[in-house]
Amino acid sequence: FTVAAEKQGELLALLKRYGEALKAARAPGFAGIATHRGYQPAHVASYEQWASADAYRKALAAKPVGDLFEQIRAVAEVTALHPYDIVSVTRFKE
Repeated sequence: FTVAAEKQGELLALLKRYGEALKAARAPGFAGIATHRGYQPAHVASYEQWASADAYRKALAAKPVGDLFEQIRAVAEVTALHPYDIVSVTRFKE
């Protein structure tokens, strides 16, 4: 996301609420979300993991998740969504 510097905190808070809403709704196929604050105040990145693109689309169609996503899009100046298939995951365990 690209956001006005003074709205970065608002966007981060909305993304947190969005993730919490997905978790609370036990959205089928939702595995998790990570949100990153950019070193430049205009940048925010978010990574969501879903079992399928269809599960993601269904979750966005439901309330309150879809409403929160629309609020996120309204606060951000630029929203660039790019779906990917997971090719590999390397986990660090102590």
